[in-house]
Amino acid sequence: MSKEDLQKKFIIQWNESDKPVQSTAENILFNLVTHNAYHRGQIAIFLRLLGFEEIKESDFNPYIYQIGQK
Repeated sequence: MSKEDLQKKFIIQWNESDKPVQSTAENILFNLVTHNAYHRGQIAIFLRLLGFEEIKESDFNPYIYQIGQK
């Protein structure tokens, strides 16, 4: 993906109650990555509250490797 591709603008609507806004591909991708980390942290906290003491891996690709799917 080129720098020009990252600066391409899109009209997005986060949910039905929000009005559409303009954002760049770069900003959309950044939100995708950071929002994912936010929810992984939430899940880790909930699992600890349920009694799971150790959460070894929360990234998908290392997890798949650990369970033997390559």
